[in-house]
Amino acid sequence: MDKNSDFIQRLKEANPIEEVISSYCKTEKKGRLYWCSCPFHGGDDTPSLAIYPDENRFFCYGCQKRGDVINFVQEISGLDFKETITELARRSGLQMPVYSKKEQLLSKKKEVIYELNRLSANFFYKNLYSRENTAGAEYLTKRGIRAETAKKYGLGYAPDSWNLLTDYLLSKGYSEEEITSAWLSAKSEKNGRLYDIFRDRIMFPIVDLNGKVIGFGGRALKDTERAKYLNTATTPVFEKGTNLYSMNFVKKSGMKNIILCEGYMDVIAVNQAGFENATATLGTAITPQQAKLISRFAGEVIIAYDNDSAGQQAVRKAVRYLSEYDVFSKVLVVKGAKDPDEFIKKYGSENFGKLLEESEDAVVHMLRQCEDEIDMSSEYGKINYLRKVSEIIAEIKSPVARDVYISSCADRCGIPSHTLRDAVNARVESVRKSDRPLRTENYGVTEFDNREYRDNYPDVDLEKMIISFLISNPSSVSEIERESPPANFTDPFNRKVYTAIVDRIKKFGNFSLSLLDDEFSPAELGRISGIETKKCERQTFLHCAEMLRKRNLYSADGKNADISNEELRSLFNSKSGKKGKL
Repeated sequence: MDKNSDFIQRLKEANPIEEVISSYCKTEKKGRLYWCSCPFHGGDDTPSLAIYPDENRFFCYGCQKRGDVINFVQEISGLDFKETITELARRSGLQMPVYSKKEQLLSKKKEVIYELNRLSANFFYKNLYSRENTAGAEYLTKRGIRAETAKKYGLGYAPDSWNLLTDYLLSKGYSEEEITSAWLSAKSEKNGRLYDIFRDRIMFPIVDLNGKVIGFGGRALKDTERAKYLNTATTPVFEKGTNLYSMNFVKKSGMKNIILCEGYMDVIAVNQAGFENATATLGTAITPQQAKLISRFAGEVIIAYDNDSAGQQAVRKAVRYLSEYDVFSKVLVVKGAKDPDEFIKKYGSENFGKLLEESEDAVVHMLRQCEDEIDMSSEYGKINYLRKVSEIIAEIKSPVARDVYISSCADRCGIPSHTLRDAVNARVESVRKSDRPLRTENYGVTEFDNREYRDNYPDVDLEKMIISFLISNPSSVSEIERESPPANFTDPFNRKVYTAIVDRIKKFGNFSLSLLDDEFSPAELGRISGIETKKCERQTFLHCAEMLRKRNLYSADGKNADISNEELRSLFNSKSGKKGKL
């Protein structure tokens, strides 16, 4: 990309934010603003996402999501930064700038893998119903999966052969290196020949939010020493911990809740029964990234895991991660069957719908399970029960919700509420001191996503305003660096961004986001793009720099707590003559 171009700015101007958002959501104009129901947190009774056309930005008063047109498309489509600007360029008819050689190679590699995955998915699907390979179709029929469902999900069969897929892809002109980089073939250490990674398996294509096949899951048809399930390893287009199965259908369902299942077959069975809002993790426990992805499409999740010990541990982890993104969790208690798939086969989709309606508060469910195998009539049993429930209640983010559960559990044991409350608060404090807040892992972004942390450290907001001013005033870099040196920054990510921008301005005499391509990931570039949208005048910058200096001085004296966050924001508003948040 042309390092000194104003392409990003032209791209934003060519894609009016109100028009772009209107293509995803139903918007309504009120005065100078547009409003719509927020697509990121769901459950809006009234529109909560405000669109500011004059400022090319949006803000949700429900989930606090904010940004410009690039941030919106990136969030709602699941694209990385480069893919987002490519999509917006296509939409507006702008010619994309020339990328660096490194970027061109990575982009080409991704496109090759997407195409290899598409060809492989078609190969597996055709083999599912071929005369030579009947094992896959017979298995799906036995499991009650209809042909139209198999087609909908693109299910397939990997033949019990060492090289059928490999030879097919080679015949299409792809190199050995390209095929192995897509994790479709591997090279034998004995003879150096390629062999198919997926063999004699039912194949589940994993499709992203844009309809592209990014990887595969394969279920072995025979009980051998091989793993029952095998997933694509990490590639340039796929990572297990950041994707979910069937989210392309969840996205289209328009449902306000999501059914979180354990595996592929449960999801397909639930979908086939008429519930398209089902998803599953890809062979691992839920991750913070997956919880964040879920929060974009629903404010409530019904967890449909097995009722064994491993399943209950997974429920607890899911509840904890989902609560970090303000997603309310329920638990589906499957009666008379081991999982949703078996229940639907036995009792039908209508009864499954009723079961979903009867799903209960996940925390209540976990607290009740603490009584299992415990003699609640004995003192030791009560102590053991209180120990267990205090661990669970301490993981609840809302203090009000914690109090409700504390009162209920204390009554169950016949003890004063304050006794259990003290135990829970002690555990909360212990966790607070020993654990750092949840981060956006694997995206390379070091800024905390934990809202409570951000609220307690408004320095982060001050730093963002300074960075925004720096981006829009590169000719003032010397003054900006003098007034606000990198050492004053408390957030590691903001400090890294600030230092990198100063370095690029000094080196090139100007600045554009593309100058950071070699140091920041696509997701980080998206975050920086959001910072760039903040409006910061010179006087505001000077006040922010002054406040950041004062915060550091007070902090060095051990008096940081003497300046409250509200006082800090009030100081900003009074000095800048502006109202509202930083």
